Amino acid sequence: MVGHNPGVHGLADALAGEAEGDLLPRMNRSGFPTSSIAVLTFSGSWRNVEHGVGRLVAHWTPHA
Repeated sequence: MVGHNPGVHGLADALAGEAEGDLLPRMNRSGFPTSSIAVLTFSGSWRNVEHGVGRLVAHWTPHA
């Protein structure tokens, strides 16, 4: 999905119930500047996607 803030950051934060390592606090600390990427994985079908069921597996922000 591609979108704009503040919606994309809020959606990634809401869907990520788990995260690898310190990705979730790091994503929330650094924010979601232009060109940022969050990769979330989900188990099951799209029908089961709701708050807190995703796993944040990658987060990237461009260097200033």
